[in-house]
Amino acid sequence: MSDFKYSAPTINGMIDGSGAKRVCMKGVYDDLQTLKPIIEKLYDDYIFYLSYWENDAPYFGWLWSEDDGRMENQKLITDGITKKVKEIYALILAGLGEQCEGV
Repeated sequence: MSDFKYSAPTINGMIDGSGAKRVCMKGVYDDLQTLKPIIEKLYDDYIFYLSYWENDAPYFGWLWSEDDGRMENQKLITDGITKKVKEIYALILAGLGEQCEGV
């Protein structure tokens, strides 16, 4: 099971909110089936922890109270990437007629 399980309520909300339904063409369905494990691996290996630096920053001497804008910029980028990957995964699941399984 992918680390997406920790975001299941968010991802399922994206699916429900999109109004997207299961795709009708076999070729598209097969492509989504192929993409699903690729996106899961990408998320598990690189994206899941991408925004964790926000909590660890003080340990490494980066204080939010002293931010000159660089940390806020980095947060914008890492949070944005994480959100977009979740949106992509939600659309893949919607196209497969699935929901995200949570913990």
